[in-house]
Amino acid sequence: QTTRPACTYDAANAGTAGGIETYKPSSLLTTWSRAPRGNQADPTQRREAEFQFSVKFSLLQLHGDEWLPLYVAYTQHSFWQVYDTGNSRPFRETNYNPELFIDWGATRLCGSAWGLVWGVAEHVSNGQSDPLSRSLWRTYLLPSYTLHAWRLGAKAIAYYPATLSDNPDLPHTLGHVELLLDYPYVTREQLVQGHDWTLSLLLRRRGPSLCCTVQLDAGFKLRALNAVPGLGWLVRDNVNPGLFLVFHAFSGYGESLIDYDRSVRTVGVGIAFR
Repeated sequence: QTTRPACTYDAANAGTAGGIETYKPSSLLTTWSRAPRGNQADPTQRREAEFQFSVKFSLLQLHGDEWLPLYVAYTQHSFWQVYDTGNSRPFRETNYNPELFIDWGATRLCGSAWGLVWGVAEHVSNGQSDPLSRSLWRTYLLPSYTLHAWRLGAKAIAYYPATLSDNPDLPHTLGHVELLLDYPYVTREQLVQGHDWTLSLLLRRRGPSLCCTVQLDAGFKLRALNAVPGLGWLVRDNVNPGLFLVFHAFSGYGESLIDYDRSVRTVGVGIAFR
């Protein structure tokens, strides 16, 4: 008969306080929309550049074998009308997204396949003045189950009402529940060494209606193109193993805060660093 190992902190695998890591994928895409984006009084072009930068900073505190996987993260997502040469290539929108969260990942819950993320406080805003100002504070719980590097999660979101004075309908439009499917849900070291493709699916319900927001991102490791007959000349052997060719599709609400109350459909292609 075997016994399960005790749940102890593993410093070699968990890292130390103060380490900076990638969080959400940092990416640069060219996207195309079904209709002009922006408000109806000032429609913008259907093609634009979209880039995201995202990092997290470990605030891990140790007390013997007890530990708290506390992180602060920052994500910035910009929408750039770089192809609009007639209007000085303006930035249409930038969303700023700091958050504080605790991540009990699947490998940290005593080797269990279950994981839990508690978003203690998350802020999202676009830094604009009225009437284009968009801002919110929220908290969330994200339980998940991981099997063979596939992670299925359900995210329950609660908004702080006092922060919604400018846009009180944001919770109704963005919703309170998200379903997430990710592959592979592994450490970055495992990703760059043993996985040549990634997949991420988000389903979000909009208010009490049955209308859903869907986002799909598929990535293919650039270095892996060397193994494809006829494509080896496109990529050198020394290309960073964390670079992926990404295909992106979005349909629904909340792609950006400026368009949170408009249905948007976009597709895109570009490069992501994970």
